Amino acid sequence: MKKLICVIRLLPILVFMALSGQALADQLQINDPTDGWLNMRSGPGTEFAILRQLDNGVLVDELDQDGNWSFVRTPSGATGWVYRPYTQPARRVQLGDVDAGMASCVGEAFAIQNVWGAILETLPRLEHREIAATRHADRMVEVAATYYVTNQTLDAFRARVAQEINRSEDAILARISDVGDVLLAMDRSEALHAADCDLFFDPMRRP
Repeated sequence: MKKLICVIRLLPILVFMALSGQALADQLQINDPTDGWLNMRSGPGTEFAILRQLDNGVLVDELDQDGNWSFVRTPSGATGWVYRPYTQPARRVQLGDVDAGMASCVGEAFAIQNVWGAILETLPRLEHREIAATRHADRMVEVAATYYVTNQTLDAFRARVAQEINRSEDAILARISDVGDVLLAMDRSEALHAADCDLFFDPMRRP
């Protein structure tokens, strides 16, 4: 993270240095008035082998000179010698002549730096919110688990109560049946007692 912050802070300077380096490079433009192309050779002279042909208008970086010959590098990175009179200097921009495009690039680099700075300042708050959200989610999971266990316990309690009520109802019905049998037996006993009384008080019905 610290390395990223350093790179972001140095971004405008790096962009400026890169663009400045390109602006200060000595460039030549191929301009052969006869053939429309120029030979690039392995050495500073016509006796050296031809490496390739460069079309008019191609820009090359001049790395060294030897008389009328220039040691150059092409945009593809190839190097060799070209006849300098058949080239012309490319437009060169000095450090104090930074054009609008370069200034725009530097401005965009500063804008990117500001955006990244704001993002880096926001990251700690986002991490704090993420931690809080994670804790809240964990708490919700705990509450849901407790609710589930509570419901399971309540269901078991309801089943037990219903079972006890059924047992109580069965016991009450059995008790009522027993009381009915007792009452029936008492009715029969009273009937027999009444019959005995009639026989005792009515001599004509005695055997």
